[in-house]
Amino acid sequence: MFAVILALILAAPPAQDQRARLLSDYRAVHGDLDRGSSDSRTLNRAWHIIGDWTALYLKSHPNASARDVVDAVRQLDAIETHAVPLDRDAWAVSASYIYAGTFFVVARDGVRWSIKDLAARHSRDEIGNWASYKVGWGDGPLVGVVGHMASNKNGRPRFYVDATAAAAAGGTFHKQISVWEWDGRSASPLFIRSYAASLETPPNAFSDRSITIHAKGEFKSFSSCGACTEPEVVWRINVTPDGVTTTQPEFVDKELKACDELWDAIIHHRPTRDIASPNVIAILRKILPSSPDHNLGMLMKHEVTHSKGRTILTLSADNLPCSSIRFEIEERHGVAYFADARTSKCS
Repeated sequence: MFAVILALILAAPPAQDQRARLLSDYRAVHGDLDRGSSDSRTLNRAWHIIGDWTALYLKSHPNASARDVVDAVRQLDAIETHAVPLDRDAWAVSASYIYAGTFFVVARDGVRWSIKDLAARHSRDEIGNWASYKVGWGDGPLVGVVGHMASNKNGRPRFYVDATAAAAAGGTFHKQISVWEWDGRSASPLFIRSYAASLETPPNAFSDRSITIHAKGEFKSFSSCGACTEPEVVWRINVTPDGVTTTQPEFVDKELKACDELWDAIIHHRPTRDIASPNVIAILRKILPSSPDHNLGMLMKHEVTHSKGRTILTLSADNLPCSSIRFEIEERHGVAYFADARTSKCS
């Protein structure tokens, strides 16, 4: 038995030799990436090297902190990384290189689980999106950041991944948020969802028990420019010992949402008696675009002010014949009611 153990020890390359080999391998891959060879095969080689590099570091630094792990991975040039301890041995690590990213669970004995391996077994769904390396308009490979979340009632560790699509261009782009649970062998998604954001959309907010998502929603009657935040919506992910729940997305600008609903009701001939006066309806019908879908076009400007107990909403859109509309809104039975509307003189 002793002879077998001794043979294994002698056969195992010293950590320093392994480190030098991995560094050499990564520099070769890094050179390919810098020369534009950002194909899936080259990137997947990089991810494997990064995983092995992290495992080797943990093997020789069993008491490493999150900052230590991050700094160790960042010794590999051009890699952005984050790390979260899951249990005594395992870490969740995210890594990215320009237009590509990954995340995995690693311990001293090596990479135990990887999103790339899981995504390869999925089609074009939320998990399968992690297998894509195609860069497009407003979409592209996912680049994520891992963060800590509270454990479940049985003590199983959980983490989130806040991911953004590495789009080639576009003011509006896809994002993905997910919450994962680690059972010691694999990570399972408790929640995963894609949504849209713009360049000016506020950042998400995180705690170990909740995530507040700031996203870009959709109008029913207007359109929105690519870089515009409107309509900004907010929803929440709550992480409890028993699981994950979410709230419905809500418009940040309640008056703008009410106006969008009013226009949509007029366009589709739904009852409006409880949300607007007959005078308002008559004015809006008169200026309604005559196109087949009656789309109001891109929302150009809007402003909300308050005067004498009423809310004033002024807006303009590029398919409306007048430069702007001024609404007076009051609350009736807990609902926004459009009491009056005035349009600027049309040219």
